[in-house]
Amino acid sequence: MFEELLSDLGKAFAAGLLTGGAFVAMRGAALSAVHQYLRAPSRWDRRDCTLFERRLAAILAVDVVGYSRLMNADEEGTHVRLLSCRREVMEPKIREYRGRIVKHTGDGALIEFSSAVDAVRCALDMQKAMMVRNAGVEQSYRIDLRVAVGLGDVIIESEDIYGHAVNVVARIEGLAAPGGICVSADIWALVRGTIGADFVDLGETLLKNIADPVHVFAISPDV
Repeated sequence: MFEELLSDLGKAFAAGLLTGGAFVAMRGAALSAVHQYLRAPSRWDRRDCTLFERRLAAILAVDVVGYSRLMNADEEGTHVRLLSCRREVMEPKIREYRGRIVKHTGDGALIEFSSAVDAVRCALDMQKAMMVRNAGVEQSYRIDLRVAVGLGDVIIESEDIYGHAVNVVARIEGLAAPGGICVSADIWALVRGTIGADFVDLGETLLKNIADPVHVFAISPDV
């Protein structure tokens, strides 16, 4: 539409129907209208949002307890132990329960599952394996994990996932004790009849930068 308008102006100028000044003024007005049209956020928002790939997912977040302290005490040794933990515990368990590692986040990881049961079983087995792995290891050298699992409709990108649910899970993870697991109430409702674990109701909790309270349950892997 705008290309045709500019073309018509050019033809009118060439035919002598417009003076040079009038042509420049009208061309400038047309270009200004084009720029305003393209910059209008409402137009881009309505069009682009329909292009996002979304899906409902169980989201697992995991990181290392006291990672900064461990790195300060033994940087290279901590890094070697973290890589070993990923290779020998985390990645095999994630594959076993059909998870997808979305990304590593320094000392942690963000994992997506299509099943809430698979996500919680993965978390439980991962923490049980870490308990065995850490038996007899001095506290100052141990890699202790904390895990959270939540549920939400997320935006899918090739190397990341986005959405409110991802932010909530990241905050819930901070509530988990070393070696422990916390899950949202949505996850608890989906898995409580399938997974034989002891769930501890932590009630509704206010989380940083999350407007509404979030109902959280804790699980002990020692079951």
